[in-house]
Amino acid sequence: MKDAIAAGVNVHYFGDESKPTGTCGVCVLGGERSLIANLSAANCYKVEHLHKHEYWDLVGNALFYYIDGFFIIVSP
Repeated sequence: MKDAIAAGVNVHYFGDESKPTGTCGVCVLGGERSLIANLSAANCYKVEHLHKHEYWDLVGNALFYYIDGFFIIVSP
């Protein structure tokens, strides 16, 4: 998160104190890649985080978005 903020990215992650941040291993071979993920805290995502009005104000004013899909696994 420190590096993203230092680069000027306005980040607003969901945090869960009961689990560490997930990790991901990447294997790249001949231009193809494979990911092996330990979702950890992503498995604890709460949809209430998505419904906070202060985040939607940010979304409405943003020029670019980055959203990963790991939380979708536990929040269909």
